Amino acid sequence: MLSYFIFFRIHQKEERRDERTVKLNASTLFNYLVRLIILISLLLITFIIPYSSTIINLFFGTNLLKNYNLILYVHLYLIKMLLNGINGITETFIQSVMSIQQTTQKILFVLTSHDIFPNGHPTGWCLPEAAHPYCVLENHFTIEWASPKGGHAPLDPSSVENFKDDVECKQFLSDNKAKQGYENTKKLTDINVNDYVALVYVGGHGPCFDLSEDKTSIKLAEEFWKQGKLVSAVCHGPAALG
Repeated sequence: MLSYFIFFRIHQKEERRDERTVKLNASTLFNYLVRLIILISLLLITFIIPYSSTIINLFFGTNLLKNYNLILYVHLYLIKMLLNGINGITETFIQSVMSIQQTTQKILFVLTSHDIFPNGHPTGWCLPEAAHPYCVLENHFTIEWASPKGGHAPLDPSSVENFKDDVECKQFLSDNKAKQGYENTKKLTDINVNDYVALVYVGGHGPCFDLSEDKTSIKLAEEFWKQGKLVSAVCHGPAALG
């Protein structure tokens, strides 16, 4: 539920911010391109091809009309022009979609760097509390990862065992892009708030030991909040909010 809340809250903010601006998204662009292709096709079918003999007569004289192959060549040439136009429009559409995808907004997931309880038992961040939001949001946003120390962020082994049959957790653990992120987190001190639209503190017992007292983390959350950006936390994650 938190993941869907984050998704819709961000889009609500964007709609309010850009309510006077018409955004040309991929579906709108595709709609325009289809209309353009249909228009070009109708023009060719309605005017150019049926009247190709008249065009030849006007520009080249009546003698050329005796050659049926010439009219056929004109038809084929016009069809070739249509196909080239469709190809060009399609390439433009693909490039536009790629451009839209490359400007995806980013969400920062913050993990703990603490890996052990005072009694010696291992801890860290909780698997489903990262996996479930990630699986919902990663199709719409670029997810980046950070932790107090940077680099490897310890995953609580008990959460892996407890959720070994969870579909989204298994999907998350097999996701190389996600693994690259949480195994090579950015340091919180290197984070620029302006690069992100939302902040997510992943739960687990670890945040209670380091993020709860991390001045950089607290300042980061405050800056997100001051800029009107979404600040969220899962389960034990609110410990990071001081």
